[in-house]
Amino acid sequence: MNAHWPHSRYRRVWSPSHMHSGCCSLLAPLAHGFAGLFFACCSFLSNADLTFLPDDDAGVSLLSYCKWISTGVDTVKAASWKTCLAGSALLMMWGCSTSIATTSTPTRAAPQLFTLEQTQDRQALQRTATGQLATLLADPANAEITLVKVDPQLVSQQNKELAVSLPDGKTAQFRLRDYTAITSGIVGWVGYLSSTWKQAHGGSSSEIDNDPLFYLSLARAGDTLVGDLTIDGQPYRLQPLDSGQHVLIRIDESKLAPEAEPLLPLGTAAPDPTIGKAAQSAHSTIRVLFMATDQRKLRNPEYKIELALALNNANQYMKNSNVPITYQLAGYYEGPYDETGRSYKEQLNDMRLAQPFAQQLLAIREALRADLVSMYSTATEYCGMAWLTTGKLQGHSVISCSSSLAHELGHNLGANHNWEPGNAIGNPPYMFGYRYTAGTPRFSTQMSYGCSPACPRIAYHSNPRLTYQGIPLGTTQNHDVARRFNERRDTVANFYPSSLETGSALINKKRLEEGKAACATVNQYREVQLNTCPATSDEAELEFRWKALAKRTSYSIGYKADGAECLGQPLVNGGYRLRACPALGAPGRDISWLLKPQGSDGMMLEDLNDKGQCLASRSRDNVVVKQPCDSLDAAQRWLWPAAIEALSQANPAYTEH
Repeated sequence: MNAHWPHSRYRRVWSPSHMHSGCCSLLAPLAHGFAGLFFACCSFLSNADLTFLPDDDAGVSLLSYCKWISTGVDTVKAASWKTCLAGSALLMMWGCSTSIATTSTPTRAAPQLFTLEQTQDRQALQRTATGQLATLLADPANAEITLVKVDPQLVSQQNKELAVSLPDGKTAQFRLRDYTAITSGIVGWVGYLSSTWKQAHGGSSSEIDNDPLFYLSLARAGDTLVGDLTIDGQPYRLQPLDSGQHVLIRIDESKLAPEAEPLLPLGTAAPDPTIGKAAQSAHSTIRVLFMATDQRKLRNPEYKIELALALNNANQYMKNSNVPITYQLAGYYEGPYDETGRSYKEQLNDMRLAQPFAQQLLAIREALRADLVSMYSTATEYCGMAWLTTGKLQGHSVISCSSSLAHELGHNLGANHNWEPGNAIGNPPYMFGYRYTAGTPRFSTQMSYGCSPACPRIAYHSNPRLTYQGIPLGTTQNHDVARRFNERRDTVANFYPSSLETGSALINKKRLEEGKAACATVNQYREVQLNTCPATSDEAELEFRWKALAKRTSYSIGYKADGAECLGQPLVNGGYRLRACPALGAPGRDISWLLKPQGSDGMMLEDLNDKGQCLASRSRDNVVVKQPCDSLDAAQRWLWPAAIEALSQANPAYTEH
């Protein structure tokens, strides 16, 4: 018997129905006398979840007590076995009297992410709602909206568990899986529930270790939270309002707009050299640039954190599916774009063809070296649309539902919707998402369409090498998106190759957003000025390189590949002229700069020969000047990704990513 006593408090948990059967099972052994009753009560305790007790020691004591007295059960005093029976009775009272079926596997009391607040019915809310609440109420997919009070401080790396309680009485407790700094000022917290099916059935190594019908993903920026929550396959959304209030939204997926069929990009007829060939690198980083239409910015002032959450979710789906891809937030395009009267396809084309918008967007993309670009729209025609298996030129997508971001980026990478017998064979045949409807559990993967009756979309891409309750998450022949992503990831990640030791354009962020001359170049007098950015940032005339000076605490800013001239000689008018660069590692004298990355907003360049003065654009002309350093001044923000990437690898403290 000793071999069967558990040594950890993490054991199979009895549901209320198990508790009920446990109540009855304790009565049956009476026919075998006291010994049978004793072993039955102790066996019950060993298989139950004791974490509702005041602390871990209480549960351990009960189990140890049973173990100790089991060696001499026939001589145990009445007080001893009464203790065991009392423990069992307490468990049975707790389990059998539970009036609300919990849907989680609690390990200990966890803090509540939010508390439900008194909320009027929908009709009453609609009569008085304004701003974002009115917009949310007008969306038929938002089936139920409840006011909640959140505690943003709970979203931290130190907090390993979070609990949620829904208006219908269901509860769940999530354990931290990943905590990530998504971008400057925005962190992500992702939690899962362990798979009790795998614990009970001793699943193979291919069996997923979490319950995919439960998922919690949060993004926090200061006191603002957005979140995606799934409980028992039902999706919810945690959303901030313009009043500072937060709401919990139950989503009716049947009323969401559909995801459009992907479009074939230019040059599709050419053979795809990646088919059937695994990537050469161990891991790929794909940089994504976001932009929002004028209408989306007005409707959702917190659109940046919503997109950051969506990108973090996309990364989770890659991790879950064993795909070595990380999406990195390259930044946000802040310029104007009016979507009025533009269809989904027209918006997608505008990102490449509409002028001057397309040229300005491309300049930002080039400066931030973003492999893919996604536009956040308010159009209601679809939830999303993208180019399929795109090249660099059309690495674009449009979304109206932030939850569709991973799906649309998946189209860019080469994956398509679900394939059914009788459909046309894909190129390659295994490029499709998967949905399982032949039995239970019903589910669909990220690239698949939904189904009726519902098959919940789980946080995985199709991958036949993984199973959910013994059911493969795809088929080798037709549903292996994980394989397709692995074939294409190096191609997409190298739309803009890493530029650690190479030069790149030095672009003033403010001037670029204003549509003015923004790229640093040099005139015939060797003075640094701003000029119109070309179609690409690869031209040698725009190339600036950085080099470490003494002790790698300061840097020179060299011009062109030969690095013979450096930015540094100040002029009377406040501008700068190039001068001869010092030898590598030598003191920089009057050409030393402190490079200060500012997350996705670029970097500041402080002149160490005149501390407290930073490189800036001047509003009245195209001269590059120095001004008192001000982190809020966009004129002092420079887009120079080659230097940011290099400094980040050399010293993580340099970057907020």
